[in-house]
Amino acid sequence: MKVLHLNKHENIGGAAVATKRVHEGLLEMGIDSEMLVERTATDDSTARSRSRLPNKISSIARFAIDKIISRNVNSFSTGLVLSRVHQHINTNEYDISHLHWLGDGYLDIGDIAKIETPLVWTLHDMWPITGGCHYSDSCDRYQNNCGNCPVLGSSSSDDLSSYIHSKKSR
Repeated sequence: MKVLHLNKHENIGGAAVATKRVHEGLLEMGIDSEMLVERTATDDSTARSRSRLPNKISSIARFAIDKIISRNVNSFSTGLVLSRVHQHINTNEYDISHLHWLGDGYLDIGDIAKIETPLVWTLHDMWPITGGCHYSDSCDRYQNNCGNCPVLGSSSSDDLSSYIHSKKSR
C-alpha cells in the first residue's frame, strides 16, 4: 500500500505535526508513505516538495493571489487558485490520498474531484465545511450556504463565502 499525505507545511503548525505523526506511524508499520508539502524544511526523503524553482514561484503567487481574493484575512482561504496537485497524485501509483491542511493557496477545490485515488480527509480545522473560514467562531452560516460573511465584512448573501461553499458542496 502506498499513501500520500497532502499538507501545506512539513513542520509548521498543529496540522503539520499531526500529519508527520501519522506519516511516521505508517512508515514504522512498513507502509509506503510520503508527504507532499509546499516546501520541505527537513532532509526527510519521504517528504516531497512542490517547490522546485518553477513551483516555488507558483507557490508564492498562489499564496499571494489567495490572500488578495480573501482581502488578506488570515483566518480565511479561498481554495480557488489553480494548483494542479491532482496531476502529481494521478501520475504516481498511490493507493490512498490523505488530505490534511490545504489552505493558503495550497490546493484548488476543483483538484479534489480530479484526484483518482480514494481519499481520506482529516479535518484539522473547519475549512473543508465552511465557505473559506478556518474557524467559524459564533457564525453558523456554513450549515446552510454561508453568505453575509462577517469575516469578510460582507452584507451580501451571494458573496465569496457563498460561492466557495457551493463549490465545495459540488
